[in-house]
Formats: sequence, structure tokens, C-alpha cells
Amino acid sequence: MSEQLRDILLRRDDNEPPEISAIKKFVKERFNETVSIAIRKNQIIIMAKNASLAGSLRMHILDLQKITKSKSKILIRIG
Repeated sequence: MSEQLRDILLRRDDNEPPEISAIKKFVKERFNETVSIAIRKNQIIIMAKNASLAGSLRMHILDLQKITKSKSKILIRIG
């Protein structure tokens, strides 16, 4: 019996870590932009779409560390 892709995706568990959702919410509320985020062992990497967004995020890096409540280093990249 073949399943449709829609059925598989509906069952999929998309629970992302709270750090990711907090950062995405912060960026969406402040800058009305979306970013992609990767979490590594001791790093949270935020990929901004352009240099102006990345520069603005760097100005708010302490705020980002406060909202994530994580000791991981936050890196901001353009990509």
C-alpha cells in the first residue's frame, strides 16, 4: 500500500529546540525577516539573507543570548 507524501508530512514531528524558535520569533518581530539556524555542539549559527540583516543582528547579539538562555556561542553568517 502506497502512502502519499502529504500523509507522511502530516505525521512528521517538527519539534525544534526552543532556542531556534526564540531566535526566529525575535528576528521576525524586530526585522520582519526570516533566518535559518543551525545548532552545533557549542555554537548556534544564524544565517542571514543579506549583510544589512547580519549587521543588525550583530548589534543585538547580547539580546539573542539572553532570550536563548544558552551558553553556546552565537555566530551570525551571511548566506
